[in-house]
Amino acid sequence: MKKMMLPIMVTTLLAVSCSKKEEHAPISTEENSEQLVVNEWQGTYEGIVPCASCEGIKKELTMNADNSYRMVSEYLGEKEAQFDEQGNVEWDATKKFGTFKDHKDTTNVSVFRFENGSAYLVSEVGDMEIKQEYKLTKK
Repeated sequence: MKKMMLPIMVTTLLAVSCSKKEEHAPISTEENSEQLVVNEWQGTYEGIVPCASCEGIKKELTMNADNSYRMVSEYLGEKEAQFDEQGNVEWDATKKFGTFKDHKDTTNVSVFRFENGSAYLVSEVGDMEIKQEYKLTKK
């Protein structure tokens, strides 16, 4: 009886190990990461950033799911100093930096770094220096 169990166990192991494994199609992470960025950063941000010639610039940035945006900038302490721009956001490869290009004035470009639910106005894509005084907080 013991002599017969060994061949049965070997045969069973071979049959199990040689059976064809079911293959699953790989999940595309590129689409998922793009959607994650949109969902994660979509919304309205606000804050006051420094200004050389006024008390500060109150900014309200609204980002939409289609990568369009609207940014209202109000120069505090100055009359009739409110600017409204609309355009599109272009993301860098890391999906952390957004370049905001105004439709009306193509020379008007702003770059924000997104981190921990906040948007930081930075000088250029890749600028890793975060300054709290340039922070916009998500509503």
